[in-house]
Amino acid sequence: MNIKIDSATLEKLMDAKGLTKTTLAAKAGLTRKTIERLLNPPEGRGKRTRNETIEAIAKALEVPTDQLWAKGRHRSAPTSVSEQVSDRLPPSISQMNIRIDHATRNALYIVSRRYGVEIQQVIKLAPLLFLTVAERSLAQRRTRINALKKSQQEAFDIAKGAPYLSPLVYESPYSDAILEKEEKSIAKNDIFSDDLYHDADEVCSDKFYEDSSRYNPFAIFLRDFVSDSTGLAEVETCGNGSLFTGYKLSPNIFEAFFSSDTDILNALVDGTVGIHEIPSDIKDSSAIGDFIKSKADESRKEIIGKLEIGPIKLEELRSMLENVSVPEKKTINGGEDD
Repeated sequence: MNIKIDSATLEKLMDAKGLTKTTLAAKAGLTRKTIERLLNPPEGRGKRTRNETIEAIAKALEVPTDQLWAKGRHRSAPTSVSEQVSDRLPPSISQMNIRIDHATRNALYIVSRRYGVEIQQVIKLAPLLFLTVAERSLAQRRTRINALKKSQQEAFDIAKGAPYLSPLVYESPYSDAILEKEEKSIAKNDIFSDDLYHDADEVCSDKFYEDSSRYNPFAIFLRDFVSDSTGLAEVETCGNGSLFTGYKLSPNIFEAFFSSDTDILNALVDGTVGIHEIPSDIKDSSAIGDFIKSKADESRKEIIGKLEIGPIKLEELRSMLENVSVPEKKTINGGEDD
């Protein structure tokens, strides 16, 4: 459902809140271009705005949505039964309450700014893009499995000419079982290979067993995939259930909209400071930079303070972490490693 918005009312509310086009766009998760269009709508467009955009702006301004509507020029009366029914039905829009770290939130903002799209649009495309990348990752694993099987057969055929050598030259007693388990993992769309990690048999490498978020097949695929993006980002980890972002966007992307100061860029990239935390009344770029630096220092001191307060000191914590034991791996036949 589209509604007519009153440009003058929007401008007054922005002035009352001390918001610029840029700061309102950031708070509402929209682009500056969208705000400019609402304040100065093109001729003949009738100032019609999507319901979800109105709601986002109203939330950012902390006012009811109907306060933004053009008085006396609300949506025209329905002219058909189907339109009357659709008016009584709630729009197919819902709100999700999910927790994300500052780094991810900053990434959403900066990607929307870089490409001139609304944050909602980035989020809408996320399932499609994830599906595409996940399926490509699984396809790559299938290709590798087929290549391994082919190489096994080739080795077997070559070994036929040397019957005096042990069969271990061309096959491992465990290789078929390992390949079978990998095939089952792929068939289940187990992109992180969680089944292999938790398998009682020895089917994964030491690297994967010790750091599954870094060496699972999906993380490896993402790392290789992103490495071709001319330095726009890098992937460190990607695991199921992780609370924190395992990738980092290039500081160069943030530099286009903020400062070239390394400390400021690092604070935004790693999420030490959230862009949404920048007060809307700070408009000067130098003042914004000072705020980010100050906020970053406060965050670091708070983290250090939490580590040092109480009976557990940093040295004791380090000692505790060093003594954490990793569960024993088991061999494929169920026995213990030698």
